Amino acid sequence: SQDDISQLMSAETWFTAQDAVDQGFADTIIDDKSSISNASKSLYCNYYNKMPGVIMAKNKGGDKNTPKKNKKTPKNKGLKNFKAEVARREEVKNICSQYGITGDDAQALMDDKSMTGEILQAEAMAASPHAGPIVPPDNNGSGWSVGDADATKFNNAMSHGIMLNSGITPRASDGKPTALAPGHEDFVNLTGVELCRAALGRQGVNMSGMSRGQIANAALGTSEFVETLEQTANTILVAGYADKPAKHRAITAYRPANDYNQLRELRVESEWALEKILEDGKIPRGEVYEGTEGYAVDDYGRKFVITRKVIVNDRLGAVMASLDRAGRRVTLMEDRDIFTYLNGTPKFKDGTNLFSVANKTLATAGALAKGTLSAGRALLAQQPDMTGKAVGAEDAVLLTSTDDRTDAEELIGAISQPNDTRRTLWQYLTPVHSPIISGAFFQFADPREFPVIGFSNLQGEEAPYIETKQSFGVRNVEMAIVYTYGFGVIGKVGVVKTAAS
Repeated sequence: SQDDISQLMSAETWFTAQDAVDQGFADTIIDDKSSISNASKSLYCNYYNKMPGVIMAKNKGGDKNTPKKNKKTPKNKGLKNFKAEVARREEVKNICSQYGITGDDAQALMDDKSMTGEILQAEAMAASPHAGPIVPPDNNGSGWSVGDADATKFNNAMSHGIMLNSGITPRASDGKPTALAPGHEDFVNLTGVELCRAALGRQGVNMSGMSRGQIANAALGTSEFVETLEQTANTILVAGYADKPAKHRAITAYRPANDYNQLRELRVESEWALEKILEDGKIPRGEVYEGTEGYAVDDYGRKFVITRKVIVNDRLGAVMASLDRAGRRVTLMEDRDIFTYLNGTPKFKDGTNLFSVANKTLATAGALAKGTLSAGRALLAQQPDMTGKAVGAEDAVLLTSTDDRTDAEELIGAISQPNDTRRTLWQYLTPVHSPIISGAFFQFADPREFPVIGFSNLQGEEAPYIETKQSFGVRNVEMAIVYTYGFGVIGKVGVVKTAAS
């Protein structure tokens, strides 16, 4: 078949005249020494790597004896013999790979037609430079073993080993510590090249004579090792994101987005105010309004590359550790964008400002004190819903600049003295601060009751994640941190801004 021929050509397989007849490539051996001699002197002979010694000798003018035999072999018998020889050579090739046998030693076993079964195993054991087959690290009874069925266990064990090498405690997607994968101890303290060697060894790759750089290249060219790197990077990134909740979560209303289209908020008349059911049993119906305000999510990302230099220089741990910081910085990005938006001039779809006297969302300027907070609270209670009725919103979060953080915490009793009368007045407020906020402070109602600023992720992508690209023929792995989110004004009831004086 075409595959059989391709295997023989890839291995640069040579045949004697009798081999060619036996395996169906020729019908008869003829005696024509001159043509054989001329063929052996062809310039093409310089391009081969495994030329048999007898031909090389002819090319140099040595022994020119050639087998003489006039024989015909039925074609069907020759084809059967040929396929059997191909299968035997493939068996020898696999055994040589398992035992780390290369070069002339491997070729000698392939050329010896007696090398099959137990004889082949015994010869391979004797010729192996490793005194036996190549195996990955011993499982030490830890729960994972070599085999396709255990690929996930192997990847989990190596992934947790890489994390521990990076100084990172494996954590779940919610940021809480998770149980270590069985077998992780086999990979703790391994260098990047040793991790590559373990991954390749599990796949039966012969690494005899390979340099450190070649081992790194080979591992980065396999899907299994790259999948382990992606799994490790993604776990670290997501846990880092969960470990540092964004401050804006105290004031934004979260809602997942099904697509990239604009999100709008649905409201009910008087915010679900219930009315008395009359004697006839009819239940009063409230009107549902679709808000006119909305926003959409968008994609953000940043790419980095893991090269063989990173592996050989044992910098894989440093790259992974940096992903923990990257996860935390995504929350900082959210806070930066949303607080910058708030500190500017948020507008409704019709171009009017969110913060205005007409909307009862802008209080009289004043210093951060009990009096200004009381004025803000009064405005919140007066803010009307879509029907024009005041719904009595109450402040739950106090957002200030970082410069005003201490004053705010003292004012609401977070760090005040026990005899400070202000403690009982304001301790129900949650203090939130940001260096981006300046020249004002904000009182927010609970966003679950009165959403003002909406925040969304694409559904199913509630955290940043890793995308991986493995290019054919390029021994490096491109990874990208990808995150999809959006925010915007969705309502006017539930916030008051006070310009600080």
